[in-house]
Amino acid sequence: MLHNKIIQRMRHVSAGLFVHSQSREKVRLVLTPPLGPALLDKLSHGHILLGAERAVFEILELYQAEFPFSFSIVRSEVDSYLPLGRVMDLYFSMTEAEWEELRFKLSSQSRFQGEFVVQAHLRSQRLAAKVTLTVAFELEKFLPA
Repeated sequence: MLHNKIIQRMRHVSAGLFVHSQSREKVRLVLTPPLGPALLDKLSHGHILLGAERAVFEILELYQAEFPFSFSIVRSEVDSYLPLGRVMDLYFSMTEAEWEELRFKLSSQSRFQGEFVVQAHLRSQRLAAKVTLTVAFELEKFLPA
């Protein structure tokens, strides 16, 4: 019952994926099993990957408002350390210094690839999986007003 009340206060993103908290530098998503136990093992890696992608998008979309760039995920890798298919928290953060470095690279190179890591933790705070995403960035051309 308490779990349902907590879920109701979060922003729904997709099946079983909710944004729990977000700031300019970090995001926490909650991933709940979408289906019964028979399908969990088959879907859990893909579901964690979807959650990790969404976590990175949540932060990068905030920075797009102040600096014109586009991005797309070109490679992903999921390393699981514990059995998946349970409620998990996904964490991703980008410090102001990391953002400034990314912005500098975009300004000087106009396109490059960066690597980001999203961690998936069980409710017991044990690391269940790590997702590594390679993201391609490109500076968007724009005309001054």
